[in-house]
Amino acid sequence: MMADETPGMTPDQARLVLQAALNSPLPRFYVNSFINASSPVDILTVFQCNNQHVFIVNLSYTVAKTLANTLGNLVRDYEARHNLTIPVVGMASTSAPPAS
Repeated sequence: MMADETPGMTPDQARLVLQAALNSPLPRFYVNSFINASSPVDILTVFQCNNQHVFIVNLSYTVAKTLANTLGNLVRDYEARHNLTIPVVGMASTSAPPAS
């Protein structure tokens, strides 16, 4: 796994952080869908696997935009290297905050 693009870090620093995380006992998850919701102050994403909730992440708008740009760049680079187009599936999204 490559630490291709990490805002605020050199590639060497990102590789060290990535390697430390991969060697740690942090939980790992696989997801194949998600649902987004936004509030005036942050974005909430419910990640799912086969329509079952796996975990929830709250992101500030700044982090969400940075993550979206970074992931988009990684996918575009992958597509260019392999001369293919990754399909995009429809995802549910709402601008109303989720019920507590």
